[in-house]
Amino acid sequence: MATDPAALRVTLRIDGGFAYLPGLARPIALHAAQLGDEHAAQLQRLCQSACAVAPKRRASRAGVAPDGRRYRLTVELGDSRREVTAADPVDTPA
Repeated sequence: MATDPAALRVTLRIDGGFAYLPGLARPIALHAAQLGDEHAAQLQRLCQSACAVAPKRRASRAGVAPDGRRYRLTVELGDSRREVTAADPVDTPA
């Protein structure tokens, strides 16, 4: 990832679970440019960690809890775009 954390945009999508919750169905988007320098740098470190742990890996349906949620994190930095997926139970903090 580039060194300019202000160019970072992160989108989180959550689906699944035991009930449809419209508030959780909408994607949550965050632009690092809207944050202070310290928080933007922290967001960049967290994204680097998540992308390093799950390089282009898709969540496996085999280990998904029956009513578990699925998470899709899209990390965009300039022309680069990465997606990280996870499903309940999430097995790694990154």
